[in-house]
Amino acid sequence: MTSCIPPSTTTLVTRAAIEGGLELKTAYQLSDLYLRRIENAASIAALKELSNTMLLDFTERTNNAKREKDVPFDIWECLQYIRQNTHTPLRVEILAANMHLSKSQIDRRFKKTLGFSPSEFILRCKLEEAKDLLIYTNRPLSEISSLLCFSSQSHFSNAFKKKYHVSPLEFRKQRTSDMAAYIN
Repeated sequence: MTSCIPPSTTTLVTRAAIEGGLELKTAYQLSDLYLRRIENAASIAALKELSNTMLLDFTERTNNAKREKDVPFDIWECLQYIRQNTHTPLRVEILAANMHLSKSQIDRRFKKTLGFSPSEFILRCKLEEAKDLLIYTNRPLSEISSLLCFSSQSHFSNAFKKKYHVSPLEFRKQRTSDMAAYIN
């Protein structure tokens, strides 16, 4: 067994954790943390220890992110589906059909169980993914908007600003300067 941790291993562990239910933001933050630690490791023994620590950390966090007991399984599956498909044109009608419910039935079940509608959750997940794309990539807004299936870049920018009280470009600039200050 090799004792070096290639970045691709961290990437694969991160993807598996996301598929297992770990929030995108948490998964990417952990990934960045471990990649920085890998770069600074002083010995093979330190890399071995770091490898074990990383795997345990991701596993525990993913396990803890599993559905809560008071959320019905079909709603939990729907939440997972939304989280994992932010890059598709998600609509409540599609979710309802997959759950064999009407749009009004799925709206009522979401609001009763979770306190928000499926469309609110879809938008929230897409905007969280947008934040990660703004922080971790140099993709232009038009590409991010298209990737996340917003009807237009303007719609994306308006929804982002309404949710976070800052435009996507201002958010990117703030995060870039925050990261530069952290590194220096």
